Amino acid sequence: MPKQLNVRFLRYMGPVIKALQDLGYSARPKQVLALVQEAVDVPQEDLERTTKSGQSIFENDVHWCRSYLAKAGFIDSSKRGVWTLTAKARTIILDDAQRDSIFRAVLHEKRKNRTTSQQESISELDSDEIGEIEEEVEDLQYRADALGKLKCLSPVGFEQFCRELLLEAGFEDVEVTGRSGDRGIDGRGILKVNPLYSMKVAFQAKRYQDTVGSGVVRDFRGAVVGRADRGLLITTGTFTRDAEIEAARDGTTHIELIDGPAIVDLMQEYEFGLKPVSTFRLDHDLFDRFES
Repeated sequence: MPKQLNVRFLRYMGPVIKALQDLGYSARPKQVLALVQEAVDVPQEDLERTTKSGQSIFENDVHWCRSYLAKAGFIDSSKRGVWTLTAKARTIILDDAQRDSIFRAVLHEKRKNRTTSQQESISELDSDEIGEIEEEVEDLQYRADALGKLKCLSPVGFEQFCRELLLEAGFEDVEVTGRSGDRGIDGRGILKVNPLYSMKVAFQAKRYQDTVGSGVVRDFRGAVVGRADRGLLITTGTFTRDAEIEAARDGTTHIELIDGPAIVDLMQEYEFGLKPVSTFRLDHDLFDRFES
């Protein structure tokens, strides 16, 4: 019987599928991360410690799960901004054995594609092999690179970046105020909702490395009231659960929250700072058909 694997990110594989099932089979990564964090006792160190690109260890691990589940056919690999379960994953409940089997199968396929000179057994994994897995950035690296670039911008540079991103997203008359008397408002713009209605939006651009709490949301709302119809708080970091609750609190001016991963989603959607690349991958299955 194969030994149970000790690969850190595998603990989240089942919860990722369960989260997507609870969310109606498809959701954005931020929603999945929130449900997984609620369901699993995530080590505080993994929430605070980051990779070289600034992504938390927890978030990085969940993205690794998505990558392996996509390769195994449980998540639609064609959608990056939205994670969608395939038909075979909509009712499945993963136990440890199934989870490890998925991991082994994907790793085996990787090795088969890498070389046909020898058939290696993957019933056991040594530390070098696990290290190799964690160092493979694959198709997620461009997201980490983009977020790393954003976190290295100056405060003024990040404000200007947010201005241009909002223009790409359809806002009009976007300006960076740059005035200290605006109590936290870094810029303003007009969002035309439809031909009959438009709203004034004030935004704040926070180049944070870590989390943004509810106090920041309350302070920004205080600056927005009487100056705009809605607030937009943009950060390279992430928001705490309390910040999300405060932003949507009934009876107050709504504050829209955009964190680092959501910024990268927008960059991808509008191809702003991210250029799509077409490439080719060898179809080994086709050539296997012609082997004698």
